[in-house]
Amino acid sequence: MSRETVRQRELEGRFPRASRLTQRCTVWSNREIHRWMANPLTYRTADAACEVKEGA
Repeated sequence: MSRETVRQRELEGRFPRASRLTQRCTVWSNREIHRWMANPLTYRTADAACEVKEGA
């Protein structure tokens, strides 16, 4: 995936959020990446899941 696709999916809650360690080093939670890899089509971050429940 392109950087822009990852960035957009992060904002939508469809890809794990990145953490910035330094200006040139970005990391993701290993656990969250594995959750996303298990089912990328239905993955939602915890924040996104809460927003959906609140909006329902």
